[in-house]
Amino acid sequence: MEPPAIVTQEEMNTSERYETLLPQSQANGSRMSISGATLSRQPSKVQDALLSNSYVVPIPFVGHQRDQYTSITETDMKVIERFLATTTPEVQLVRKAERLVEEKRQIALHPDLVNGETMTPYDVRPEQEAQWYVDCSVKFRFLKELLDGVRDQTLHIAIVTQPGRILDMLDKFLTGIHMPHRRMHDVATVSLASEDQGLMITIVSVRDDVHEAQPSPADLIIALGPTITAECLPIRALTHGEKQAPLATLVVPYTIEHLEQSISPALPEHTRLRTLVSGFNHYRHDAGRLEEEHLGLAPAAKALGAYLVAGQGGQGWPLPTLAPLENLDSQTESDIEPPVTQDEELLEAATGTKRPLELDGTAPNGSETAKKARIGPAAAEGNMQEFPATINPQELEITRISDSVTKPTQAVSTATGTAAWPTLSDAEQSLQRMLQETQARLDEHVHALSEVQFRNEDLRQQLVAITITRNGLTATAQGYYDRATSAETKFFALRAEHSELKQQLVDAKARALEHSVPERAEFETLRLKVEKTEVEKAQMEKRLAGVNKDHEFLREQYQTISQRAQALLSQATDLEVSLAAAQTLATGEHAKLRQMGYDAQTKSLRDENKKVKAILGDRDAAVKFRDEEIARLKEAARGRMGTRGTSVPRSPRLGSPMRMGDGGGATPRGRGSRQGSPAAGEVKGKGAGLLHPLRNVG
Repeated sequence: MEPPAIVTQEEMNTSERYETLLPQSQANGSRMSISGATLSRQPSKVQDALLSNSYVVPIPFVGHQRDQYTSITETDMKVIERFLATTTPEVQLVRKAERLVEEKRQIALHPDLVNGETMTPYDVRPEQEAQWYVDCSVKFRFLKELLDGVRDQTLHIAIVTQPGRILDMLDKFLTGIHMPHRRMHDVATVSLASEDQGLMITIVSVRDDVHEAQPSPADLIIALGPTITAECLPIRALTHGEKQAPLATLVVPYTIEHLEQSISPALPEHTRLRTLVSGFNHYRHDAGRLEEEHLGLAPAAKALGAYLVAGQGGQGWPLPTLAPLENLDSQTESDIEPPVTQDEELLEAATGTKRPLELDGTAPNGSETAKKARIGPAAAEGNMQEFPATINPQELEITRISDSVTKPTQAVSTATGTAAWPTLSDAEQSLQRMLQETQARLDEHVHALSEVQFRNEDLRQQLVAITITRNGLTATAQGYYDRATSAETKFFALRAEHSELKQQLVDAKARALEHSVPERAEFETLRLKVEKTEVEKAQMEKRLAGVNKDHEFLREQYQTISQRAQALLSQATDLEVSLAAAQTLATGEHAKLRQMGYDAQTKSLRDENKKVKAILGDRDAAVKFRDEEIARLKEAARGRMGTRGTSVPRSPRLGSPMRMGDGGGATPRGRGSRQGSPAAGEVKGKGAGLLHPLRNVG
């Protein structure tokens, strides 16, 4: 293995090996400070940036909006845990976290903003679409409750939001609930005659341009998100003049909006993103929950409407405001302050804002705890001019940090410090604790810097080895390229030579045809004819081979088709024989079926005939019996036959001559009891009489 290449001083002074060029934007010699980079839980610094009449209106989640907001956190829990577990997340992980924050923000405003399929509804009336917006979003529901309460009032209300699809949704919503409205950019073109005659709604985007024809001052400005402040130009245009309209920001508690309202906008992007992700993960079960002092959605809208109707005269804000969240993660002063790089430390050392490094490790008076005086501004400017624009990393060797930074309190004697400690104020004690924490972090940074320097040495050796390998591969590739170029040059040379020889052959043939000796010319003519004939012969042979091939193919196809036709013919013959046998069998079976039908019909008729004969015999016997019974009834011994309707014969009455005795009896005929009608079985002279057929009549 070859030894590592020696890096010269000239190479180290360039910026190609290490990024050691000082940023020109920091040439002022002062460390860039983040103004206002304090937490919004310190209201004295955040509220100064807003108008005194800016308020936060808490509104609770309802329905599936809360479920959808919470389900996103549960679905992407792995991404959240990975993002919070590492201090330096990957770019892809950061993009996922930003996408998650944006989805949270859109769902808190309206769930349809994350669903692209709801952008083009067809055959939907504006009233139905407005009702859909009210059912899906609590902010649209709050707007409807508020606008319904002040519908008959002469007011000017402005609704401010971020640009995008939400503007069209607000336009459709106000159209569906039949509210007069306009866009901010249409103020110069829309007639304002009806502005003082009733309720007027102005839809405003934070990026709208402010024209010369400004609208009348608004009575109320409603912001649909915490990122909208009173400092944007459209809101200033709506609050011009003596009238200062209140700015009401609609925020759902314990959501991404509440988090954005609670943190400072001056936070760095990475700290802000980490705070938002940690915050909505911590409050994922409390999203949309109101506190006890807060009003519900409908009571809050009614209270705000009554406040507008009363004209704000002598009345305070009717709704309790939403306090910022406290104890958010990743909001310490160390997170707010960006990390100090090596270039910044060197720049501060040159400008006097921080003591330079002590490379010798000794103080002038022999005491390690003595402090050095700071460099004045004039000296700092002079040093800045002499400070080189490029730094050699090999000339830097951090052996230790100055005691003025690590131990600032050791310059005072121990006895004096012990005596003064009880008299220190809370602020001084807090500063001392912060200084100790800074010292601990500084020690960690020094240790990490040592590890990075050691790791960079290994990387430099690897870079040298990789450079050598790269040079070898580059040489090999150059050799391949040279060989390919040489082969290409030879190819073009041979092609040119071939063209030249072909042209010479054509010229020689032409000269041979024009030869002065007749025999030579005739020989050349015959030779050309022979060559032409051979060429034609070869072509004809190729054509003949092709024709023979086609003929062979056709012959094979003909044989195959003939065999298939014979097979089909034999199969057809077999089918015809089978068909004839089947027809014969069908004819016999048909005759049998017909005969069976006839037999069944004959048998049925014969049975029916027997049955009818039996019935006829019974009838004849009955008729004969009746005739005989009638004949017996007509006998003279049976007496006369009555003519009553019932045809029931009666016995003679008392006193009748038939009942009189014949003189030979003991009892006269007319004096005896009346005898009942004779029964059919009491016929005289008959041993067993039959029932008279007229006994059952009546």
